Amino acid sequence: MDHGHSFLIRVGANVHLLKNLGTARQSHGVVYLWPSQAARKRQPPLVLRLLTFQGPRGKVYLVTNILSNRDLSARQAGQLYRLRWGVELQFRTFKQTFRRSKLRSRTADNALVELHWSLVGLSLVQLFAVKEQIKVDSPPEHSSVALALSAIQDAMRNWSRMTSDPAALARQLRAARKDTYQRTRKKQGRYRPQIKDKPSATEPILRQATARQRRDYHAFRMAA
Repeated sequence: MDHGHSFLIRVGANVHLLKNLGTARQSHGVVYLWPSQAARKRQPPLVLRLLTFQGPRGKVYLVTNILSNRDLSARQAGQLYRLRWGVELQFRTFKQTFRRSKLRSRTADNALVELHWSLVGLSLVQLFAVKEQIKVDSPPEHSSVALALSAIQDAMRNWSRMTSDPAALARQLRAARKDTYQRTRKKQGRYRPQIKDKPSATEPILRQATARQRRDYHAFRMAA
């Protein structure tokens, strides 16, 4: 926030928020994050906006430092939150498909280098595949990382064959696409735990600001 950045974060029952801390009338959804430790150190509270919308497995609670609904509506916040699923899928791809759930380096510095270069390698594999698939009008979201990895590994193992047929790798990468047939049952990987019936993040703890907290906040604003 000090650098002028905006954020949108999901919160749950491990987050304690205050309402009606300010004396002036607050707009709908305005809450405050003011841990006791921060208050004792004379640090100001974070003024946030609490947003709620219905997810596929229950209600989802988000906080943002964008207080104006004109600048960020609840609908836009929900769309942004759903887009994060692509990031979650990339995490799963990196850990499971690319087999980097456990790094092999012995020291922290080497592990960081290994992590960075592994991400670069995975990104290159995906870019190579998407580059070839765009040529045949296949959208990037249909690209299969597992098949692209298999194609590149095959090219490395059979390099002599690739030298006689340079276009073989390109053909394999173009074919590295997800299946499009209609499934009769859900696809579940063996490494995935069973989906919980209840959402993993419940409602944040929202309390009325006490008289002392309101006095401290008023004194803090007057001093500022």
